[in-house]
Amino acid sequence: LQGVDEGGASSGSRVIQEGKLLPEEMKRCFLMAYGACILIGIPIILHCGWPVLLFGLAGLFVSFFYVGPPLRLEHHGWGEVAVGTSMGPLIMLGAYYVQTGRVGFPQFFVSLALGVVAGGILYVQSLPDLDHDRRHGKVTLVARLGARLAAWGVGVMWLAAYLLTAAALSAGIVSRQILWVYLSLPAAVVMTLSSIRKIADLTKAGWEGKLMVGLYLYCAVVYLISV
Repeated sequence: LQGVDEGGASSGSRVIQEGKLLPEEMKRCFLMAYGACILIGIPIILHCGWPVLLFGLAGLFVSFFYVGPPLRLEHHGWGEVAVGTSMGPLIMLGAYYVQTGRVGFPQFFVSLALGVVAGGILYVQSLPDLDHDRRHGKVTLVARLGARLAAWGVGVMWLAAYLLTAAALSAGIVSRQILWVYLSLPAAVVMTLSSIRKIADLTKAGWEGKLMVGLYLYCAVVYLISV
């Protein structure tokens, strides 16, 4: 409705723009999704205690205000933080608490690396839409940095994730199984170099975002079995 995903935008599902769903139908979909989450969450809260409610409310807050007014986090350069927080610490710590009844700094620390990779999904997918987003008033982190810094930022993101992983292993927070994460290193290097080569025309950076989703799923599995 705001026109952000119109024209040359490459991100998003575009189901509304392509006429596969009407805005009202999409609204009913997310209301049903929220309703399902509430129905599933109630027995978990009753069984595990009120802290689970806090995790649920935090997830509701981030998911709604990610693009919902008045905060519209993604439109003001906070999208990566929102995604990284919800798909990293929030999910991992919530799941860990439900299963163990406790949560602490070690679990939080290891979730940071996964959060960086999760935020990287949005970051990398925003690269080809840099100019388009700027024209439509969507000031993502990539749009704030500009093409050159944003392209190099892909490498900085992966470096941060790998350093956090190494720190968690050195501190004995995770098992040696975490080393499987580094199998993603060649793909991360290729993704970074490809982004840098496309600085002059980031609209060509398309496959990097798709690869980023796969790498997140891979890293998530490794992190979870290593805690």
